[in-house]
Amino acid sequence: MVVIIIGLLAAIAIPTFLGQRDRANDAAAKSLVRNAASAIEAAYADTQAYNTLTPAAVQAIEPSIAFSATAKTPRRATRSL
Repeated sequence: MVVIIIGLLAAIAIPTFLGQRDRANDAAAKSLVRNAASAIEAAYADTQAYNTLTPAAVQAIEPSIAFSATAKTPRRATRSL
């Protein structure tokens, strides 16, 4: 009887915990994008042109974010089930 109750509680708690972790990762990613956008806007304010910005210049403004200058071909979004 006790094993069944513990199993039911685990069945409820584990998905909730995993969902919280996903939400925390999403919030961290959103924060990172906001910080990157602010750094790029600050760099633009200095140069008044986006095409002259380099990753090194933006990195100097926001050292906690690793900027990369590689361009990737957009892929179609896929979702695994």
